[in-house]
Amino acid sequence: MRVGYATNTIKHDPLNIGQQQIEEVDKFTYLGSILMSDGDSEHDVICRIGKALAVFQRLKPIWTATTISIKSKVRLFSIIVPTAIYAAETWKMSERIAQRLDVLQQRCL
Repeated sequence: MRVGYATNTIKHDPLNIGQQQIEEVDKFTYLGSILMSDGDSEHDVICRIGKALAVFQRLKPIWTATTISIKSKVRLFSIIVPTAIYAAETWKMSERIAQRLDVLQQRCL
């Protein structure tokens, strides 16, 4: 992938290694993060939020249990936050992304 290149607007030479031409794609997943050719982070954020909500749903029996203290539940909540913001330092932050993360936190709380 050539980040920053819009494949349908800019013509460029194909990338070859030896005699083999490398396939060009608009996005791919690397170490759990979705990388886009235009550098947009929106797809990765949506995917991360989905993974965090899946973790939250798996812990639903704990959230509804009356025998587990609030302190323990708050400590378990600390599992969800890193799932949502993994690799956030690589995101091109925008108002929309910040709002999505705020909504996730409020939804879980």
